[in-house]
Amino acid sequence: LIYPLPTLTKKGFRSIYCELLDADPKKFVYADVIKAFLMIMDLWQYEEGTVPGVALIVNLDRVSLGHISRVNLTVAQQFFYFLQEAMFVSLKEFHFINAPTFVDKLLSMVKPFMKDELLDILKVHQADANSLEEFIAIEDLVKDNKNVLKDEMFNKLKANHKFFEDEAKKRVDESKRPDGPKTLSSFFPGMEESFKKLEID
Repeated sequence: LIYPLPTLTKKGFRSIYCELLDADPKKFVYADVIKAFLMIMDLWQYEEGTVPGVALIVNLDRVSLGHISRVNLTVAQQFFYFLQEAMFVSLKEFHFINAPTFVDKLLSMVKPFMKDELLDILKVHQADANSLEEFIAIEDLVKDNKNVLKDEMFNKLKANHKFFEDEAKKRVDESKRPDGPKTLSSFFPGMEESFKKLEID
């Protein structure tokens, strides 16, 4: 589930709520999750216009080590580059809620892709903790009808297929760049070696 909340955080930012609804790791495809996130954010910006900032709230309630082992590091690297350098609005708050005991393993995977500015706003909230209340009212989070909201968002994306077709035509064709196409290595030299050092026990 990836769903823009209608209410604001206590600092006036718009919240994007994310939660894994199917606990089966075999059905988890990280690249598809990121693609859905980007599509929802594109459509949301088109409909809402500019906002002072975004708070990303990721509920880790059903996340297991099996899910973490299926995270594609190259896609994760691209995603965090987007969050920090290319997203149309500033990411002002970043929350992991209902964090499991092994959240440190997840953090060890993504920290190499995070600048100090992003690490500074990342807040990890343990299960049943009330620390999130400092940033957003707990009752504003999605609690019921999550599958209904997921289907609603999916149908909304399908209904706006023309929008995405038009957006796809605006993307950069790297093959036509005068000095050659840019790759991930162009932005993150030497990062491939760091991938090999990351392990999940």
